[in-house]
Amino acid sequence: MVYDINHPRQRGDTLVEVLIAITIAGIIVAATMGIMNRMLVSMLNSAERTAVRAEMNGQAEVLNYIHNNDSTMWNNQIKSRAFNNSTNAANANNVRDESRVCTPNVFGNMGSFAIDISTAGVNISNISVVWETGGVFRTRDVGRATVLSRSIWTDAIYYPKDTNNQVAYYDFYIKACWTPLGSLPVSQSTTIVRIYD
Repeated sequence: MVYDINHPRQRGDTLVEVLIAITIAGIIVAATMGIMNRMLVSMLNSAERTAVRAEMNGQAEVLNYIHNNDSTMWNNQIKSRAFNNSTNAANANNVRDESRVCTPNVFGNMGSFAIDISTAGVNISNISVVWETGGVFRTRDVGRATVLSRSIWTDAIYYPKDTNNQVAYYDFYIKACWTPLGSLPVSQSTTIVRIYD
């Protein structure tokens, strides 16, 4: 301690004052780190949601491509998976039910499927369609494991031509379900693509 001739009775900080200052600084640092951590998790979840939306848009684009360019795949692997709204109304209602986004629908040879473009390379005709078997999709992984709760898949409903001479069409419900970072609940997203037959 330096002796000040103008203030001979001046003393340095006591141990209690130093401990209080360190405690306050520690609280400020901890609060700042907590806020930064929440902001980082929020940014990562936003990036993950953007990636999921891009994947869903990719599924929609490939559906349109198959419809316009590959009638064999369209008829044998896409149309055959669709629930007919007239003859299979219960399963069609399950597809439309927003509370069942994370539940794939399987009934016989119909039900949830995903389009795998990972094998296409430079040739888009190498795409393939995979479907849910035994609770696991073989592709279209979104999160950190290839399980139904962390996947993208598509359900289709066929609306046949009705008495009002309406054109037949398919509604494709492209669904995503994944577990985001942190302790947030399961995230889900759905988009609908309509293709006229």
